[in-house]
Amino acid sequence: MAKKLGVTEATIRRQRFTFREKAKRAKLYLAIYEQVFEAKPTTDNAIIPIHNSAIYVDDRYLITEQEKQHILETSFCSLEPLVLKTFLPKEKSCHSY
Repeated sequence: MAKKLGVTEATIRRQRFTFREKAKRAKLYLAIYEQVFEAKPTTDNAIIPIHNSAIYVDDRYLITEQEKQHILETSFCSLEPLVLKTFLPKEKSCHSY
């Protein structure tokens, strides 16, 4: 595609990245619009409020109650006491509890 348009491959990559970021923002704006102006969502589809100690707020904080429950069920063996199933291979962490 780059040769066809007479631009570099880096230009194509940058444009693709820009379009992906704009699509993310559009989805966020649509979700906010629906939350504010449209019918109130069910509790399973409601976005969980962001905690007060969050420093950098980004898309990772946009999670519904249903998604939160799925993450808890798939990531932890038990919640009382809190027992994590596994660590991702790329995560740097201490393995002693």
